[in-house]
Amino acid sequence: MPQSAAEPTLRLDRPGPLFAATAPAMVAALVGERPELRAALRVRLAAAVRIPGIVALHRDVGSAVQALRAAGPIVALGAALAGRDVDRRVAGDDVAAALAEAPRWLAVIPPSPSPQNGVPAAFAAVLAAARAAGVQVLADETQAFGRLAPTSVVAALGVDVAAVLVGDDLAAGQPFAALVGDVPAAEQASEPARRLALASLEQLRAAPLQQRYRERIAELRAAVSAAASEQELQLAWAGCETAPELRFADQEGAPGDLILHHFGLEAAAAGLAVAGPWWLPSAALHAGVQPFAKALRQALARIRTLLIEYNSYLSGGLPYVWPGGDATLRTRGAAIYRYPRLGDVDVGVVDAAAGGASGAALRIAVLPHALGP
Repeated sequence: MPQSAAEPTLRLDRPGPLFAATAPAMVAALVGERPELRAALRVRLAAAVRIPGIVALHRDVGSAVQALRAAGPIVALGAALAGRDVDRRVAGDDVAAALAEAPRWLAVIPPSPSPQNGVPAAFAAVLAAARAAGVQVLADETQAFGRLAPTSVVAALGVDVAAVLVGDDLAAGQPFAALVGDVPAAEQASEPARRLALASLEQLRAAPLQQRYRERIAELRAAVSAAASEQELQLAWAGCETAPELRFADQEGAPGDLILHHFGLEAAAAGLAVAGPWWLPSAALHAGVQPFAKALRQALARIRTLLIEYNSYLSGGLPYVWPGGDATLRTRGAAIYRYPRLGDVDVGVVDAAAGGASGAALRIAVLPHALGP
């Protein structure tokens, strides 16, 4: 178990704002008259997403999702619209189940663009199945927008979806959401959120983040893989290269899912929240990933300790046969410790009743079967 219950101060489970609200460009965006703001924001969002339709501005992601639900049921595939009220949620690869009830919307998370490989076959199959079923696809880019591509992942992939959803990460963390595509019109976003979202789009156009983001997440993955090798832990990576998910292989008698569960607890004790795909906060693009790597190395070191404990055997109820010694230890008695617990030998003390002087010798028994509890 973790050694503390510290509240995480670092997060990889959600990325946070693309740009900090205190950044000079963000602060400047909140000053002065901007009569062109609404039209400019819509133009920039439409250009970033590159699909025809309406640009609807909502006060937050929850209200945007509810506006879509008012037009028809939403089925979310995998982690799409996580934490939001949808009509149904199905496993990430069960497209048939997602389309079985003929929803109005199928919410998906588009994969990381790859210039070399084009649109991943699995994602293309999802789009084709939805198109054949007459279901509109909603691309949830509340986390990926501006990180995995210059702006919209859908635009970078060049795929045809009905709508794209972006969230408050675009507005420096202020409540905000925008739906672009075949969606109902809306004009609910606050003035500060509009200004911050437009400022973020302008910064993304001037200096895209995705290359540095890829470099930093690769640096963090390499640090984790090196630490796991040092601790003799077997890892596996799932997800895409820019939003990876850490997995543990079954090892040393422990299931991988159990190891992953305790890894999350140990990371939290080290001040880091990890769950699902890793999303690197934008601040780390400039400050570096060292604080994250340090917490992850600490968590992996604890996993090595926990695996040793998991594979240890400690007996009880043996007499304390040695003369003298601490009174508490004499009262508590002796025990046999064995690592690994499923080893095929047993070690004990030869006592006087067995024909030897008390405590004068050890007995080593080689057994034909596995030991341990």
